[in-house]
Amino acid sequence: MAFSPCGGFLATAGMDRTVRLWDPHTGDALGDPLMGHTSGVDAVAVSPDGELLASGGGDETVRLWSRSTGRHVGAPLTGHRGAVRGVAFSLDGRLLATASWDDTVRLWSSATGRPFGTPLRGHRNAVRAVAFSSDGGLLASASMDRTVRLWDPTTGRPVGPPLSGHDGGLRAVAFSPAGRLLASASRETVRVWAVPASAMASN
Repeated sequence: MAFSPCGGFLATAGMDRTVRLWDPHTGDALGDPLMGHTSGVDAVAVSPDGELLASGGGDETVRLWSRSTGRHVGAPLTGHRGAVRGVAFSLDGRLLATASWDDTVRLWSSATGRPFGTPLRGHRNAVRAVAFSSDGGLLASASMDRTVRLWDPTTGRPVGPPLSGHDGGLRAVAFSPAGRLLASASRETVRVWAVPASAMASN
């Protein structure tokens, strides 16, 4: 689930194949469910301006939605060969990152829905979550292979070695507001990492 940047609505992803919007103050549904996925929806994100939503599901697709109309924006984004478990917009809203059960991360232009570069490969198991740093210079991915990887979203190249130390597969990842710290979570533990100075300097 994800709040809009201004906190005016909450978006939720459901196994009933829908995305729903809610008023967080009253608990009332806002408009009709967003329907189009053919399998359960696993992830949802809201663009920084609050006008675009992205959802990923078990049907291996990513869908973009207009907040104002509640309708699809363009065709489904296809290319993943496994369920899409994580979606994240860059701070400027221009890029969308997606994490999949096919062990890859993909980047897309949110304006056109077209792939941005080639798939980011390196994880050895399903990728569950992605997050952009606040300046957009780094992308982090968390995988069931127990590692976090950092990427340069502009070039698609890895930044530094994988961050390892968890005893189980990872389910979530997040940058601190300043981008100097990174948190990752498995089923039982959370680890906080100092983002390597070399990674920050390279961006």
